Amino acid sequence: TGQEPLCQTPGQPDPQHLEPDEGLVSYTPVILDPNTAHPELLLSKDLTGVKRADKRKRPNNPERFECLPIVLGSQAFESGTHSWCVEVGDSRSWSLGVAAKSVERKSKMKSKRWAIEFYYGKCKAISPSARPIVVSVKKKLHQIRVDLDCNRGELSFTDLRTDTHIHTFTHTCTEKMFPYIGNGGECPIEILPNVDTDDDEEDCDYDDDDIDEEEDDD
Repeated sequence: TGQEPLCQTPGQPDPQHLEPDEGLVSYTPVILDPNTAHPELLLSKDLTGVKRADKRKRPNNPERFECLPIVLGSQAFESGTHSWCVEVGDSRSWSLGVAAKSVERKSKMKSKRWAIEFYYGKCKAISPSARPIVVSVKKKLHQIRVDLDCNRGELSFTDLRTDTHIHTFTHTCTEKMFPYIGNGGECPIEILPNVDTDDDEEDCDYDDDDIDEEEDDD
């Protein structure tokens, strides 16, 4: 793709020491928004991981997805280039991509989402304007890099382990786009850190106690 991976792997330079004005994409960590999470999704304490769990009582706020196991990132993008990396691990049902601010949240209606999804052993590319396209992958996907270029209207997916291109959407961005994750399984899906620090890598911590959310006023 001609674009360097943004999630640091052994042998790569520390992106903290790269000059920001050399045309590099911005290093934007994705933090998940619990107020958008489907009632059957449980987020990690640091809001970087998500897994399927028993349905819980949640505030019925307009931002929340009710019919699909989806959660959005807390920050939307409308210009520039952005990248984030996701560990799908052993989840048997997942989707990754972006959703427009006006995406349908209360029904299963096909709405403004651009993503790749893995379901029943097949990987597909989904978008509002076309039928799902089966994407050929040689090996099971474990780590995926998502590259969003709002200026060029491109959304690309890359197998992070093999640096192999998976799929690219072309779409003119006319509204804000949120990163999103869908998880239909109990195995967690986690956003990888952009910079690998000297600290030992830790798994996301999930707590049965709900993460604080904005409660609806009675």
